[in-house]
Amino acid sequence: MIRYLIIILILPVISKSQTNSDYEIYSLILSEQITDWELSKDTISYIVITDNLTKFSEANSLPIDLLIEHNYRFAYELSGYNDKFIDLKKNNEFDKLVKDFESKLNYNTDLIADSFNLDITVKIIDNRKIEKLFDSKIEQAWRRFYKKNPSSPGYFEFSKIGYSDKYAIVYFVHRAYPLIGNGGLEILIKENKKWKQFVFLTIWNN
Repeated sequence: MIRYLIIILILPVISKSQTNSDYEIYSLILSEQITDWELSKDTISYIVITDNLTKFSEANSLPIDLLIEHNYRFAYELSGYNDKFIDLKKNNEFDKLVKDFESKLNYNTDLIADSFNLDITVKIIDNRKIEKLFDSKIEQAWRRFYKKNPSSPGYFEFSKIGYSDKYAIVYFVHRAYPLIGNGGLEILIKENKKWKQFVFLTIWNN
């Protein structure tokens, strides 16, 4: 009886834990960010990631309803006028993808540093520490952040990942001093058993 009770208690935790596909996608996005921001491995020694989304990311205010609605102009603008996204929206799989993502928005990611597949070290920080730090004046907060993390390009945040049969979607954030960063929805496609970036929807950008 006790053994069954233990199994019941841990099942919800297991069902919400990260998978190999999750970390493959997170690592792919980080690698792309390092390239896009022209971050040299000679100047940064590790990447800082929050274990869960912070309150600053406002994941609950993401335009999920507008994505699902047949509002092609809005979708087209978010995607940087990428025709691939319009084609995806016409696919019945898109609604399944976004609804799975929306159902996971309140789940914790609880990321583990050793699970990332990167050539650079990953440092996981408690999201509550970031929230406490940046509740103060922004410039002072960044000075304190870089005093503790002098060789990092700011910090990154990730949501849980939504999936359909061949697509995935995740919300991610990158913030750096003083007002540098971006946040958006990355949509990926699985081809030949590997995830590839498909289209990015910019939610905000500095």
